[in-house]
Amino acid sequence: MYSKIRIETLPTAIREIGEKIGFESAFKLVERCAGTHVCPPRKMHERHWIAQTIGLPAAKKLSELWGGDRLYIPFLAAAKQEARNKDIAFRYDNGESVRSLAGTFKLSERAIWRILKKPVFN
Repeated sequence: MYSKIRIETLPTAIREIGEKIGFESAFKLVERCAGTHVCPPRKMHERHWIAQTIGLPAAKKLSELWGGDRLYIPFLAAAKQEARNKDIAFRYDNGESVRSLAGTFKLSERAIWRILKKPVFN
């Protein structure tokens, strides 16, 4: 899912973290900690839960930049929703039925139609 998210739709905090440690690592932090604060240590070690979650090189970079600080890791609901809606529009434009899309995305057919009525931007 994250591969379809446009960088500019991400919350500023995740965009900044992703630009410094890599978006794959930033998304791993989101998966583990969304909606909470993270306090990277000033000196990272390989057994720290952050290093185990995002890998030691990215964790060391995170500590270099924000060690001792309190970082908020936001949810990505709006960015995920935009990516999902673009996917729905793309699939519909390529012949998938509203009924099939509703089942695939676990939404009502009415919700799919509402999404399809909205303009989709690249």
